[in-house]
Amino acid sequence: MDHGADCGGNLARRQVVEARIALEQQHSESALAAIRAQIAERIEMCRRHLEELDGMLLDLVKSEPMTSRRFEILTSVPGIGPVTATTLLVEMRELGAANAAEIAALAGLAPMNRDSGQFRGRKMIRGGRTAARNVLYMAATVAIRWNRDLAAFYNRLRESGKPFKIAITATMRKLIVLVNTLLTEDRMWSLTPP
Repeated sequence: MDHGADCGGNLARRQVVEARIALEQQHSESALAAIRAQIAERIEMCRRHLEELDGMLLDLVKSEPMTSRRFEILTSVPGIGPVTATTLLVEMRELGAANAAEIAALAGLAPMNRDSGQFRGRKMIRGGRTAARNVLYMAATVAIRWNRDLAAFYNRLRESGKPFKIAITATMRKLIVLVNTLLTEDRMWSLTPP
């Protein structure tokens, strides 16, 4: 898969999504019917463009056997749909070739120290690839409903008193490490580990 073409397609998709969100906000705040009608037309155009871009990206993914296989592995994991899989393939080409710590850091999901001299701060996530982290957030919220293992992991964290933000971030990290492992081993996700 041509990296320039898929990066451009993914960027174009993100820009259309951002434009649609901005237009939806304008639509909800506009009082004049004529302006609301014009904005609604532009929202519909964004939806059409989004469908076309999703189709083009999916065609690009499926045009190359190796990329198609990686896409198939990613979408076998409950919580990861076509948009998340495509974004991860484009934004994180290291998936399947890096170790767990490296892949978590690349996604911006590895806790980093905030220490300076004698000061010891709380560990926080930072850096990484924002587009990948954003789709992983959505995937994790779906996975905690449909993926038994990730749901159990998330629920254990919440029951032990961890705030939502920490629990969902840990689930995102577990999810990216899981898909990295599956891609490394070239195997599909299954309910029961091999």
